[in-house]
Amino acid sequence: MLGAAETAVGELKNGIPYRIIVEFRDGKMIAAGAGPKALLVVMTPPEVSLGLILVEMEKAAEKVKELL
Repeated sequence: MLGAAETAVGELKNGIPYRIIVEFRDGKMIAAGAGPKALLVVMTPPEVSLGLILVEMEKAAEKVKELL
């Protein structure tokens, strides 16, 4: 999914996507890179506000990068 977004954005020459957010009936899925060999994926209920989720994902992604 993130690879497909990178390809699409590359065609538009807008750089590399930072995260992908997919919304569906039962919730949301957020995928973000966490270093060159890791992908962080979070599933949430549909009513959740993404602000705090995205901040915490950034913190977690940095920790994963440090571990790898």
